[in-house]
Amino acid sequence: MTHPVTEIAVVTPISKNPYSVVNGLLHVFREAGCPGRVSLLYMKDRWVAATLNAIESSFRNLCPHTSFSRRRLHGGLRSDIGQFKAEVEALKGEGYRVYVNITPGTKLMTLAAYLGAVEAGADEIFYLSVEDRSYTETLLPFIPRSLVASYTVPGGR
Repeated sequence: MTHPVTEIAVVTPISKNPYSVVNGLLHVFREAGCPGRVSLLYMKDRWVAATLNAIESSFRNLCPHTSFSRRRLHGGLRSDIGQFKAEVEALKGEGYRVYVNITPGTKLMTLAAYLGAVEAGADEIFYLSVEDRSYTETLLPFIPRSLVASYTVPGGR
């Protein structure tokens, strides 16, 4: 079953663990429906291509009309903050309600995503926490809801 696309966009850093990214997308889907756009921001590394492909292909089964963009972070906190800020501003300029997932990525990427989102006025900034580490590599629908906490982080509008 496919679902209609919404005027929601998601901006997210990625990490080696695609579950943290896909679960963030599934969280947005659960809350608001299929996002119209997803922006994946990443650091250059040899595992990146496989991770990006896994994220996109797993989510396309649910939301085939969601468009994905990939942006490589240049490195350095100030530069990365600027890239996240620019991504959020561009999507907001296109009329999207922008959600920023700060769950995946390195601490530096999370900090850059958060600060860029705050500066750009993202509509929602969220972090997903799974209370039982044995579910770290499990898709959101298969994790008992009692073990998942979603935190809307201050700074989103």
